[in-house]
Amino acid sequence: MPIVHVNVWKGFSSKAKKKVIEGITKVFTDMGIPAKAVEVVIHEVSMENWGVGGEQASEKLKHHKEAYGILSTKSQLQNNTCALSESSRFGM
Repeated sequence: MPIVHVNVWKGFSSKAKKKVIEGITKVFTDMGIPAKAVEVVIHEVSMENWGVGGEQASEKLKHHKEAYGILSTKSQLQNNTCALSESSRFGM
């Protein structure tokens, strides 16, 4: 059974997670593997603990959080909403 680990920034919306899980599962079912055999584990990592181009993502991308599907306010995190259309982020 395939187990796929996906690392995302903390605050990734539930809607985006659902799309990632569905999309990865589809890749395997298209290869003939039953969906019930596919496991997807999503790990949320804070932007402070993620480096991009030699800098913390929290600093390098602080003006682009919405473009990366990151929920930036406490109320957004609690409500799992995001202004971004996640489908454009994943090309779906």
